[in-house]
Amino acid sequence: MFILDLRTVLLLSSVMSVLMSIVLFSAYRSFPSTIKGLGWWAASCLLMLTTTVLFALRGIVPESLSIVACNLAMFVAVGFRLIGTQKFYGHEPALRRVSLIVVVGTTGAIWWTLQVPNFQMRLLLIAPLIALLYGEQLYVIAKTAERHFVSYFFGGITLIQIVLVLMRFATGFNDNVNFSGFHAVDQTLSVYLTIYSLMTITMAVGFIMVATRRLHVELARVSNVDPLTEALNRRAFSDMYDNEMRRIKRHERPMSLIIMDLDHFKRINDKHGHSVGDRVLIHFSSTVTRLLRETDHFARFGGEEFVALLPETTAVEAQAVARRICECLRQAGNAEIPAYTVSMGLAEVTSGEENLDSVASRADAALYKAKSEGRDRLELATPLKLVNSGSELACGYDPILALSKTGR
Repeated sequence: MFILDLRTVLLLSSVMSVLMSIVLFSAYRSFPSTIKGLGWWAASCLLMLTTTVLFALRGIVPESLSIVACNLAMFVAVGFRLIGTQKFYGHEPALRRVSLIVVVGTTGAIWWTLQVPNFQMRLLLIAPLIALLYGEQLYVIAKTAERHFVSYFFGGITLIQIVLVLMRFATGFNDNVNFSGFHAVDQTLSVYLTIYSLMTITMAVGFIMVATRRLHVELARVSNVDPLTEALNRRAFSDMYDNEMRRIKRHERPMSLIIMDLDHFKRINDKHGHSVGDRVLIHFSSTVTRLLRETDHFARFGGEEFVALLPETTAVEAQAVARRICECLRQAGNAEIPAYTVSMGLAEVTSGEENLDSVASRADAALYKAKSEGRDRLELATPLKLVNSGSELACGYDPILALSKTGR
């Protein structure tokens, strides 16, 4: 019967551990600092290499190294994987629990290796402790990970590893279980160690996959978001507008666009400094975002000018939103930021043929009217007029509605 050469398996596992450690360390140095846990996983792969080398030296070096130090390195390696996974998903690292498991497991390895040699008891202690560490890692993945293929892959590999360890634990109840050296390895143990080594490396691949996925998501977010206010940028907002226009064409539902411009923002910068001005912009963005629905879109067009797109919202309904924003801002002054107000121009979109430039021009004309009428107010632009002249659109601007007037 064919039996896998265990030393060859261990050699290949060692090479793969080195390569994965290099990949993870490279990712740790090059990925954004917001993607955490990579350093812990890189260190884990190096410790797994140590474990493999010490295990391969069984019968050559003293058992204090080939067994005790080997198991210590394995406990720390699996613990590092758990901590790295917890940091990656934003959980508090379980440093105390990991330390306790390492101490208990290593103490047991010392006792049942050097004091009262007993392979069976050593196995019955170590296997469930390793399964416990992997089990907590699986819990973190299941609770927090994004619902995506890479997360399922990472979690699936972790689950397989738990099953393998528990199967090995079950063999500990066989009174004949033992490991007397590489010359007497049975096929069951050989297959187990081969699969376990493969899953250990594959798990590191799984973590690299979820980290790369996180990098992709963050890069996409950065490319679509204003770095200061975290509102959408103009390009991303334009894409959102096009998507909503396709819905209008299909369902003929209204949509409203509000252009907002902070009043006397230059005075705030000149009087309080640009750092305070930045805090005002951040406060305004967070306030408006909080008052909008999840289906609405909010963007910074530049400087102190912002725009909100409200799908399936009539001009009358959008006016209520504008009122809430104005009321919140009037109560905004505190020790962190000065009091400030905003002027708004509102345009309702009823045609699936009107592009963003057209509706923004109508809303901007209404905004200009709000500024000229005293600021801290909203003006409503007249609806777009369709003219039967080929495919061209003509716009009528008549900002006529003021919602608030405070005299500022």
